[in-house]
Formats: sequence, C-alpha cells, structure tokens
Amino acid sequence: MKSHKINKILGLVAIGINVLFVFKSLYLLYVYNFTGILFLFMYPNWVLVINALLGIIGIYISILLFKNMIGIKLFLILTFVLWGIMIGKVLSDNFLIF
Repeated sequence: MKSHKINKILGLVAIGINVLFVFKSLYLLYVYNFTGILFLFMYPNWVLVINALLGIIGIYISILLFKNMIGIKLFLILTFVLWGIMIGKVLSDNFLIF
C-alpha cells in the first residue's frame, strides 16, 4: 500500500513539472510569434515545439505511474531521460555546454 501512495505522489509532482515545461514552451512560442516584444535571445521555434511535445509525453508517463500501470523504475528512467533531453537542448542552445 505504501508503494501506491509513493507512486501517486511522484506522479502528481511529475505531472506538475511537465505541465510547467509545456506552459513555458507554449508561452514563449506565443510571445515570440504574436507580440511585438523584442528579445535579446530567442529559442528557435523547433526547440520550443519539441520541448512542449516532450512535456506532453512526460504528462502521459506520469499518468501511467499515477494509475500504477508502469513501475517506479521505468518511470524514473523515462522521466529523467525526457527531462535531460529538454534541459540539454536548452543548455546547448544557450552555449553553456562546450
């Protein structure tokens, strides 16, 4: 029973983080293309779209964990890989990784 509670808590936390990734990416995509605000640095549109898609995939994986359809190990592996890809793309586009 304790395992199910941990799965639900981790699932909800991961859903929240992935929703923030999706909202941030879609908000920046909107602001870049449909407002007159000038930015010193802008992410390419393809990076924002892929980050939003990866966030949606992360939400789906989190829902699977919340419903106990996948195990905690598979969830952690998939989630950290997705977050690593999202954060890695942002860092490499900012030239922080040489």
